Amino acid sequence: MARPINNKAVILGDFNAIHYSWQAAETRDRGNDIAKWAENEGLTLLNPLNEPTNPHSNTIDLAWSNILGASATIEGHLATSSDHYTIAVTLPRVVGMVRDNVWLLPDKGDIQEELDTAAAALQDLISGAVNNVGRTPRKNLPHTKWWNKRCDKQYKLHRELRREQLLGFSKEVQLAQVAFRREEPKDIWPIMRWTQPKNQAQALPIEYEGKAHVSLLEKTEALRSAILDRFTAEDDIPDPWVPIDSAPIIKLPMELILEEMTWAVTSTGNTSPGSNNVTVNVLKAIWPYIKEYVLWLYQRCLALGHHPLAFKLAEVQPIALLSCLSKGLERLIAKRMAYAAVNQGVLHPNQFGALPKRLATDLTAILTHIIEDALNRGLVVTAITANIKGAFNATLQNRIALALRRQGWPEPIIRWTHSFMTDRLARIRLQDFTTDYRPLNCGLPQGSPASPILYMLYIAWIYSIGNTGFTHPAVKTKIAPATRLGYADNTTMIRIGKTLTETAQLATNDLAEIIQEGKKRGILFGPEKTEVMHFTRKHHKESPTITHKGRVVKAEGEIRWLGVWFDRKLTFRNHVMKWSAKARTVSSLL
Repeated sequence: MARPINNKAVILGDFNAIHYSWQAAETRDRGNDIAKWAENEGLTLLNPLNEPTNPHSNTIDLAWSNILGASATIEGHLATSSDHYTIAVTLPRVVGMVRDNVWLLPDKGDIQEELDTAAAALQDLISGAVNNVGRTPRKNLPHTKWWNKRCDKQYKLHRELRREQLLGFSKEVQLAQVAFRREEPKDIWPIMRWTQPKNQAQALPIEYEGKAHVSLLEKTEALRSAILDRFTAEDDIPDPWVPIDSAPIIKLPMELILEEMTWAVTSTGNTSPGSNNVTVNVLKAIWPYIKEYVLWLYQRCLALGHHPLAFKLAEVQPIALLSCLSKGLERLIAKRMAYAAVNQGVLHPNQFGALPKRLATDLTAILTHIIEDALNRGLVVTAITANIKGAFNATLQNRIALALRRQGWPEPIIRWTHSFMTDRLARIRLQDFTTDYRPLNCGLPQGSPASPILYMLYIAWIYSIGNTGFTHPAVKTKIAPATRLGYADNTTMIRIGKTLTETAQLATNDLAEIIQEGKKRGILFGPEKTEVMHFTRKHHKESPTITHKGRVVKAEGEIRWLGVWFDRKLTFRNHVMKWSAKARTVSSLL
């Protein structure tokens, strides 16, 4: 009784004491002390009141627990050699707790506030059952009555400093190993790389805005600023509901089907749980008892264009870990939007990524065909790649709502998207350090099934803008619109002409065009990831450069795009050599 109880527990034994709370008799033999101890520790008596636990009609064998739903019965028929009766304790399961308490969920309503309440209650019911029956993953921090938040903070600091000391030792060992390898033949390196144990050292410091961030607190704040605070409300448009020209209406079914919803919620892999620790396997087990309620909740959210507040909590490490219940609704909407975007021509045929029947290998085949056809006609090709800076994290909620309106999506889908991106909260988790929840100014959560298709629709304009009538002395042929191929946030612009000087000038103009248009739409292209490649079968070594925001980008001898290495003459020799070498390395270790 002197040891504090910090976890879920069941305590049984011969307490040899009487108290009125378990037997209607005069209190004796430390009965008051035992009752007070149980109250202080948050324990509930499981014994039936006044039911004897021995042949002398006394209730002195007691069962206590702090697990909600636990119960005990006296099994007199299970005789043993002792003069005490057997006590059987029944512990609840997650399924049983949800089944027995699902009736406590709020009544079905029709307004947004009622949907928020229902979603929060449903998540609380499931996570409460999981946390009550199971053990929540946690670090082994000391917990006693006197342990407070200041102790917790200092203990984490102690662990962090200890790791840094170990990091210093590990770094010296690594430097010694590197120095040794430099003196040895290079052939030893592939062998050493495969035989080295996994590095358990702490992650290296993060450099942000010219400053190195070493401690976990500094790293998490730097990650938040770099990833989640890239844009502010000032970068967004003030009102996404301004009048626009009429757009074709996209046909999208709004009625949900139970079988489709079951697939969306329970038929995916057992991905990482969100901040409520509820996994897909848990949802599968309790699905028969909550499916009708979830169907109503999803249907009303879709009809009203509302994403419940309880679904907007995320844990970033640094991808967003969202509630599995939230992912079910997002997966349903994303699947329907992706299908409609492809089949109704919302997205350009050359735009790939997170879309049905559009694979990365197909896109590399398209690029190969374009280049090969031009080379066979005696022409040259310049390809320039541009990457959007920030991608998901730089998506602005009002701008994407306006883009969806111009594309012709149904109003409930537009309003759901705007609600999905509004009032989001996230906390950063790095190793064992977790920040408080803070509001997000912009961005699509990277762990959401809806984010890829929404992002593809957000940047669809890249593949529809035309040529601006650019002229240059080096351009001798009639200007045609650039061919653009895209996969997610990577865009490749292709120019075909008679000389590389001509195609390089056109490619530079194409890059400047999307940079200028992107600036108007709140989208930035990072010059550090811009690459250029010339394709020609001519023997001259002409290799003109292109310019991106004042930065001169030289053409590469080979370029890797979507896993394929392209060389200047499109022979794929380097591609075969590189992948053959990797295959031999792996096969030698089998």
